[in-house]
Amino acid sequence: AVGDAQGFNLRAVQTLPAGSDPEKTSEFQVAYVAAARRLEAVNETLNAMDERVQYLRKAMDEAPGASADLHLRLDEFAADVDRVRTDLNGNQAQQAMSEFTAPGVASRIRSAGAALDTRVGPTRTQQDNLRMGTDALGGIESRVRELRDVTLKGIEQALSDAGAPWTPGQPVGAR
Repeated sequence: AVGDAQGFNLRAVQTLPAGSDPEKTSEFQVAYVAAARRLEAVNETLNAMDERVQYLRKAMDEAPGASADLHLRLDEFAADVDRVRTDLNGNQAQQAMSEFTAPGVASRIRSAGAALDTRVGPTRTQQDNLRMGTDALGGIESRVRELRDVTLKGIEQALSDAGAPWTPGQPVGAR
């Protein structure tokens, strides 16, 4: 048989450390996720440009009118992409040898993500890293857009004018 209904008296139990502010922690987490998405978009765009360079080098080899200047423009473009990647991720060669290097934008943002692993709010260092990383990311995004929308498009047009074949990543029928 089932017994009679029972009444309950519930009370909230504080499980967060004193001084914790769940709303501020949530705001920080939202800001971190937005920055991490922007960072991922920049990384994917840089990777796509690296892949385009490989295709463009091959097309340049087959372009009857490709000049030495066009080869140099593509080399400089690839070097610019590498410089942006270094600013984004720090100097990987120095890091591999355990030498001191200034933190890159990505490492600042990612280190702020450690605050997601706890219910306690972010530390001042995590807040500062997210702020500095997000501020610097804006400049990197501008550089990436300039490289993709201006420099790369100019090289692609010059290759087309030089008689290069179509390459993956271009609109169908572009050549």
